[in-house]
Amino acid sequence: MTRRGRPPRINPTKLLNTAHGLELTLAAIWEPYGQKILNCNSQQEIEALLNQIVYYGSRLQPYANGIWQTIKEGRIIPKNPRRAIRYLAYSAAGEGIVSPKRSRDICRNEDRKPQEIPILPIEPPQPTTVSRRWIDLPDPLAYWNDESQSSRLRPRSDRA
Repeated sequence: MTRRGRPPRINPTKLLNTAHGLELTLAAIWEPYGQKILNCNSQQEIEALLNQIVYYGSRLQPYANGIWQTIKEGRIIPKNPRRAIRYLAYSAAGEGIVSPKRSRDICRNEDRKPQEIPILPIEPPQPTTVSRRWIDLPDPLAYWNDESQSSRLRPRSDRA
């Protein structure tokens, strides 16, 4: 079945994967640089700040415009660090292809979809492998089930 309407500008799954990667990167630098990023007044300030960050700055550099657009939007960014990180990541993941608001909407819709986890058939290991489950161990109840041994456990009827 073909979808009707305009084809999407960006693949929603790729956008969500980008947002998750961006979220991990922002979480790594949020403690020292989070408030500095939120207090920037221009895209050039954000780029200059990202250039100061040793390892993660180069990863965040392509998203500087998206981060600036999100801050410039004027919406209230949550005070909770985890929510603020997710808000910025979901907003900036659009990379100028879609607006920050549309990027957040796409990511939230994609997050709400049930995940399709492929169920692979589980095959037992071959008997040649050394595994405790597949070694022939003696039956632990054999002693108790053996009739010749069980007479010791029964009380003698000849005692009075």
